[in-house]
Amino acid sequence: MKEKRSIYGKRFRIAVGGKGPDGSSAEKRADADMEPVFFWQYPFAFYEDLIYRYFGRTVFDMTPGAGNFGEAALKNRVGYFCIAMSEEHATFLNTKFQMSALKFMVEE
Repeated sequence: MKEKRSIYGKRFRIAVGGKGPDGSSAEKRADADMEPVFFWQYPFAFYEDLIYRYFGRTVFDMTPGAGNFGEAALKNRVGYFCIAMSEEHATFLNTKFQMSALKFMVEE
């Protein structure tokens, strides 16, 4: 839960089930509780196919989530630009893309 709060930041964090009528959440969670951060993220293969089918050359991603679209763009050597939700989210994406670039260099 602590990681999710830091990735979303105060601006993008909404309680599960939405806010109550008084603007608060009915259920409080501890920092040790597990909760998915990007639950509805499409798989890597979907984004790779999207780039292939539409002859993508540059991707502007306003909802990068876990970075699967960026990873597919990196593998297909397509330009990628995204807007992260917080500094921690940007650091996570940067680390993921660096590791993916190394992985793709070894595979080829």
